Amino acid sequence: STAELANRRYCGDSEFTEVPADHIANGVPDTDLLLYVSGTPSTRFCGPSTLAVAVACNFDAYDRPIAGAINFCLDQLELDEAGTASPAVIEDNVD
Repeated sequence: STAELANRRYCGDSEFTEVPADHIANGVPDTDLLLYVSGTPSTRFCGPSTLAVAVACNFDAYDRPIAGAINFCLDQLELDEAGTASPAVIEDNVD
């Protein structure tokens, strides 16, 4: 239900992406799981060995997550001119 997100501006922390007001007021039809993704540098969550941090912020009647947020610590990635991580970083972090 959208009631759990009422009066919240963020799913997770204020350093994550802001939840659109329309999502809070009306929900998102035909959606099982809504994931808000951001890439905000964070001194609180992004340390030298943290690639990303995630949180579930809304649950259904059976306590299953139906909304969540993930913030990628982009300062921890070294990208080439094309915006791609090195093969070693991809191999270590992608399943």
